Parts: sequence; C-alpha cells; structure tokens
Amino acid sequence: ADKSTFSIPERRFMSVSFTDLRGFTAMSEKMSPEEVRETINAYLQVVMKAADDNRATIDKIVGDEVMVLYGAPKHYRDHALRAVKTALDQQKNLRALQSEYKKHGKTMPDCGIGVNTGDMVVGNIGSESRLNYTVLGSAVNLAARLCGAAQGGQVVLTQATIKAILDTLPEGFVAREER
Repeated sequence: ADKSTFSIPERRFMSVSFTDLRGFTAMSEKMSPEEVRETINAYLQVVMKAADDNRATIDKIVGDEVMVLYGAPKHYRDHALRAVKTALDQQKNLRALQSEYKKHGKTMPDCGIGVNTGDMVVGNIGSESRLNYTVLGSAVNLAARLCGAAQGGQVVLTQATIKAILDTLPEGFVAREER
C-alpha cells in the first residue's frame, strides 16, 4: 500500500531535504577528475548513510547535492523529526570525514542543508520513455532555496517542520523553547 504512489501520483504531507557542499565547484576546478570523484564519493557515503540510518528515501544526486524524502514511499508519522535528525547526522558525519581528510592534508568542504515540510505531489513524474520517482510543489522548492541559503555547517528549516515535529513527539517527550 505504501508503494501506491509509484503508479498514481498523490498529494502527501511529508518532509524533504537538500544537502549541498559549499565551494565545491571552485575547489574541484583545481582537482583532477579522479580527485573530484574520490571527494564526492566520500561525501556522498557519509550523507547518504545518515539518510539510510533514518529510513529516508534518497530521491536523487545532482553533482554534490543530495535530495532526500521523508514520508514516501513509506509514510512515517514522524517524517519531520527524521528529516531534522538526518540533517544533524549528516553534519556530524561530515565533520568526522573532514577530520580524516585534514589528517591526510586534504580538504573536504562544509555542507549546507535545507529542510521543509508540507504538501507535495509524490510519484512517478516524467514521460512515456522515462519516469522518475520524486516530489513536486512549492514546499519542495522552498527546501531547495533554504539549502542554498544555508551557510556551511548550517541546517535551515521552516516553522512548518518544527510544528510537524512538535505535533508528533513520542510519548514522554517534552518540548521547550530556549533562546
């Protein structure tokens, strides 16, 4: 039943994140193609592991940007919490990778992450010759823009994501606001 969106796209309230390296394009211009591949693969390994560990769906990889879905094809009530936890895990994993790179005299850039929650259309999108399982809608576009606005090492999220987390806190959890 969770896979029904593969054949018929549907509107769903869910979360999406975009993760992107900062300054990688400029840095890669000074690297060999093999070094670019090695660096990208190391980065993708740690950010995709965080997504896998939180049972998210990796939608696509475009260069050094990773788009991740939370709530499709399998819906989780706590999709927003999973999205934020994934983003924090991605930052933590990347810091560990940066430390390893530094030991070998190499550089691994920081990444910025944008997370949003809202209504999206999820399903196979495309033509008769090629389909791609993805999400579309203004909530998706906002997450991509938040990623672009995030500084290296930052996770930028919306009030909609925070509200969705608070609405689904596990029993026994308490929310408190601090500034």
